[in-house]
Amino acid sequence: MVNNRLLATKFHIPPWRTNGVPRSRLVNRITTGLVEKRKLTLISAPAGYGKTTVLIDWIHTFGKDLNVVWISLDEGDNDPLRFLDYFISAFRFIGESIGQSAQILSSLPQHPPLQVILDELLNDLATLESQVVLVLDDYHTISNPHIHEALEYFIEHQPTQLHLAIITREDPPLPLPRMRSRGQMTEIRAYDLRFTLDEASVFFNQSMHLDLAVETISKLETRTEGWAVGLQLAALALQNLPNPYEFIQTFHGTHRYVLDYLAEEVLRQQNEEIRNFLFQTAVLEKFNASLCNAITGRSDSHDLLLQIEQINLFIIPLDNERIWYRYHHLFADFLKTGLTKIEQAQLLVKASQWYEENDLVIEAVKHSFLSKNIEMTANVIERVIQKASAWSGGEITTLVGWLDALPSQLFESKPALCLHASRAWYIAGRINLSEKSLDLADQFLKECSTSDLQTKTLLGIAAERRAALAIIHGDLTFAIERANYALDQLPEKNLYDRARAIAMIGLAYGLKGDLEQASRFLIKASDLSHTVGVSYTIMATRCEAALMQITQGKLHLATQTIQKATQLAGEKQIPTFGFKWYVLAEIALEQNDLASAEKLLMDGINISKQGVLIDDLRLELMTFAHLKKSTGDFTAALSAIEQAHSICQSLEIPRFVTLSNAHRVRIQLANGMTELANKWAQEYQDLRNSHPVEYTREYEDITLARVFFVNGDNDKALELLTPLYEQAKVEGRFRTCIEVAILLSLINVAKVKTDLAIQWLSNAVKLAEPEGFLRLFLNEGTFISELLPKVRQAAPRFVDKLLQAFSLQNTNQKTIFPANDKLISPLSEQELRVLKLIVLGKSNQEIAEELFISIGTAKWHVHNILQKLGVNNRPQAIALAREMDI
Repeated sequence: MVNNRLLATKFHIPPWRTNGVPRSRLVNRITTGLVEKRKLTLISAPAGYGKTTVLIDWIHTFGKDLNVVWISLDEGDNDPLRFLDYFISAFRFIGESIGQSAQILSSLPQHPPLQVILDELLNDLATLESQVVLVLDDYHTISNPHIHEALEYFIEHQPTQLHLAIITREDPPLPLPRMRSRGQMTEIRAYDLRFTLDEASVFFNQSMHLDLAVETISKLETRTEGWAVGLQLAALALQNLPNPYEFIQTFHGTHRYVLDYLAEEVLRQQNEEIRNFLFQTAVLEKFNASLCNAITGRSDSHDLLLQIEQINLFIIPLDNERIWYRYHHLFADFLKTGLTKIEQAQLLVKASQWYEENDLVIEAVKHSFLSKNIEMTANVIERVIQKASAWSGGEITTLVGWLDALPSQLFESKPALCLHASRAWYIAGRINLSEKSLDLADQFLKECSTSDLQTKTLLGIAAERRAALAIIHGDLTFAIERANYALDQLPEKNLYDRARAIAMIGLAYGLKGDLEQASRFLIKASDLSHTVGVSYTIMATRCEAALMQITQGKLHLATQTIQKATQLAGEKQIPTFGFKWYVLAEIALEQNDLASAEKLLMDGINISKQGVLIDDLRLELMTFAHLKKSTGDFTAALSAIEQAHSICQSLEIPRFVTLSNAHRVRIQLANGMTELANKWAQEYQDLRNSHPVEYTREYEDITLARVFFVNGDNDKALELLTPLYEQAKVEGRFRTCIEVAILLSLINVAKVKTDLAIQWLSNAVKLAEPEGFLRLFLNEGTFISELLPKVRQAAPRFVDKLLQAFSLQNTNQKTIFPANDKLISPLSEQELRVLKLIVLGKSNQEIAEELFISIGTAKWHVHNILQKLGVNNRPQAIALAREMDI
């Protein structure tokens, strides 16, 4: 019989809610603990996480056949004897004799030690034949150390028939680590109690009858972080609201329901020291002890954080070492209401200073922006953007975002900010803005003393920037002069800026065609960048060097260069990895590994888009177009080349536009679009004659020679290609030599000079064999494959491999394009595509849009198709195409 001095309602098990949300994953975990004879189930989480509800759900589901006894504790139970009275009396519900001796001992005026009393109770419990579960609810209200000691003793000696469940807002001072290591405890914590999206859906739509859309529930689940009471408060607020979506957008810790709950249930119960600490640190999205010390002026934040974590004050550890934390978002919102805007700004300024001192530049700028002090923010950005660490990960999108957020007038008196902003905008492809920013810095620097070290450093950076922009425009002599001037001005300790200047020299030499010199400078820049840990530049400069090596015909060396870049830059994915995948795709494409090339290019394109590296994306799309051309997918090829060309036009750099036009012409030539190719050839010849340049136009010149060849102007093609071959051979551009030699072979076949054709093709296979250049031959089609057996002796294994690749390529193309030998004249690949669209009923305009061609070209193709089919109109063409099954 229960002691009359005790409150009977404290033993009542709370009722189970018939419309509650099933928490089967948690219920099963508790059951597993009982089956495995663990001593304790600890359910520890902040207020409102549904701790008690989970245990009630378990009792209703699995505990009906067990003896479950319950004690609801409060602050009044901190007296050891009162606690012991409740503790012993709870077991009397199982049987009158259980705990009787212990209760007699505890009622004596001179009672024995608590352990002696507990021994009597433990002996009685050991005689039980069935399993008993004792639940201690709200154990966080117990603070008396003697009670904790007594409970620890009880747990240590409790019989296997007994299982203890503790529900608490904070971890009790029991030997939890020891029990955890011995597998004696089941733990359920806040992150376990968070409602999943499915559970939240059941709650809103079944328990609360709100009939919300999944997207709406998802937003609420995210906003509340699955906090049970947060969901319930949101549900209460949503009832009778005409526009749930509008409410969700504004639901946060300042909502009156949340405010009332947190104020009453959480904050009011803390002492003033804890409350002040919570208010001050609430402005931080994440924090550690050192940061908390910096903004609060305390020196004991580490101890306070451990205390706050122990009492489960909505704090979430962000790492296993318990160094970084954050608050539950709704709790943080609530805490911020205890600060004025001025107080919040002052704390954020201190946080920004701490982040900057600890070289966490992104966080420093972020907190500076949050403080709303825009002048200070500009100063912070100017300081941090000069650090190598700001550039290391290649977060160009972040840097540009900062700069765009600053008022333009703040740049006028900050030359360092202008110079580094120029670099960021340059990398992001915003060339005009990069030049304007550099001009602004130059105006300021003209008025400064050139003997000042800081000014000399800024002049050096400005010269490096001028070199970069000169390279973009093809002014290579000026670029090399400016880069060397930069090296004269920059102090030896400015390793990153010096690396950039050296890289500019390398790029300039590369455009001049001196690839050996270019590679040396670029690798030197990469090594220097490695010294200061700038992964972005390590990768970018070595990738540029690898591209030079591909043109030199050194595919294996290029692969090794990329491998070294990865080793130096580290495995962490950064935006320039897109450039890396692009270079590896170029190598794979040259060796005819089309599947690998496509996978690498797709990865590269995705990364470059994410990092907003426009120039990398331009290169990747052009190569992707050529890859698709190789597989016969001209629709995809034309689409990709148009995207690349659009990027070049948006950059407003004539050199890039001319080059992308040449790439587009090669796709058009392979697709039978000779009219467009001829138009380009005329425009390019005019440009070539009127605007001589110091950079090589090798790719464009070879493309022009191809147009001449297609039109039968063989002598014009020879006039271009012969000196080009000799120059490329002298300067070591052997990939160029291979391509030109193949073309010269084809031209001599057309001129019926078979011996010369064999001689040129023999030269090509000898140059191509060591590195496995296959694609250059496969691109030229049937004529080369028929000539190859005649040069087999030059490189037998390589020629056999080429012939095998040709055979496979021809088989694949026959699969894609049906035979049409019954026609007056065979249809080209592009004409077959146009015919397919005619059969589908597409108009000329729709055909043009589908195939990324002009409407004039579409009409021209339709006209040719009607002639080749020998019909007068579209309906006749459709009927004949179906009849011939083409």
